[in-house]
Amino acid sequence: MWSDSAFPAGGAAHSCGLEGALQNGYIRSMPDLHEWISDFVEQVFGPSDLSALILAYRATQRGDGSALFRVDERLGALKITREEREASVAQGQSRLQVSAKTLDDPRLAQALDDALEGRWDGHAASVWGLVGAVGELGEAETARSFTYTVIAGMTSAAIRMRLTGQQGAQNIMISLADKVEAAIKNAESIDCLDSLASLGPRLELAQMHHESARVRLFMS
Repeated sequence: MWSDSAFPAGGAAHSCGLEGALQNGYIRSMPDLHEWISDFVEQVFGPSDLSALILAYRATQRGDGSALFRVDERLGALKITREEREASVAQGQSRLQVSAKTLDDPRLAQALDDALEGRWDGHAASVWGLVGAVGELGEAETARSFTYTVIAGMTSAAIRMRLTGQQGAQNIMISLADKVEAAIKNAESIDCLDSLASLGPRLELAQMHHESARVRLFMS
């Protein structure tokens, strides 16, 4: 349920920059799509969101709310475009609201209050780490569920934009399994905020273009 695309966190409304990449001409074929998502996992998502998730998970386990907020702040600073930041916060807070009601844990209730009162933004990766720790899912499994949801969301967006079909989308997800596991291992080795990073200039340009596009299918 947590990783399902039907989970009410608003993910279906976002393409994670894919629509802007198509509009900019960065993606024109199936190989382009595969390369784009692969580079995203390795160069952007892994060293930023996945690493932040692991740090958020560990901060929650320690009961260190201030450390959780610092992780979230750092992650927000790595998201250069306004559209990307707003999408991350919207999905994170939506997921936090549902989780707080479903799991009935005081840590989630407090985190939701803190987000609503502006003490932290509640980016999607940070919230995923928080809830994963509360639910005792394990670091790696929490990271896998988050990664699956993000990649599944991107391939679903690609299907709706007619970049690929359902079988092609599944092939992409299967082909990225080893790269996902490598990204999770790298994220688990991160032990400080200064190690969080993101290298995605074409993604940022695509998001900037998408923000001002006259016709859009997705919010981001």
